[in-house]
Amino acid sequence: MTYTIREMKEGDEQGIARVHVDSWNTTYQGIVPQGYLDRLHVKEQEQKWETILREYPGKSNFGVVAVNEASEIVGFAICGQADEKEPVDGELKSIYILENDQQHGIGRVLLRHVLANFHERGWETFMTVALADNPSFPFYKKLNPHYLRLDTWTVDGVELKEWVMAFHVAEVEALLR
Repeated sequence: MTYTIREMKEGDEQGIARVHVDSWNTTYQGIVPQGYLDRLHVKEQEQKWETILREYPGKSNFGVVAVNEASEIVGFAICGQADEKEPVDGELKSIYILENDQQHGIGRVLLRHVLANFHERGWETFMTVALADNPSFPFYKKLNPHYLRLDTWTVDGVELKEWVMAFHVAEVEALLR
């Protein structure tokens, strides 16, 4: 399968919303309470992404999508400036790939585009947040994170642990070569 990576744009909201919801339902099954997953709907996410893309690239956001041969969005990554209270420059806010399109190197390529954007901005460090029980956590672990803290996120009365991790842009770029 061949994939094209391009910058996200208005009109991508439905494809991004589908990836967002489908990824959560396949990745977090048995981790995040089922009631929460059942409440995720593509239409609601589509409205959120429509707002994000209408304001894009405001708020220092940058995002890319992975598109398959059938012109369907199968993955995306979005980043932006980190909150000023964090000890880093940028933040990888989301990176999601449909289950059937995982393990084809899409995540690495999406991340390379994000890192190139950080590099253009002169940002040397970035962070991301990932559930500790995320089955894709090994992806982050290979990038040599500095664990800033373990936060708790409560969903439907269930406490979920999430790692806040920091990375050096140049170091991750070298690891992805």
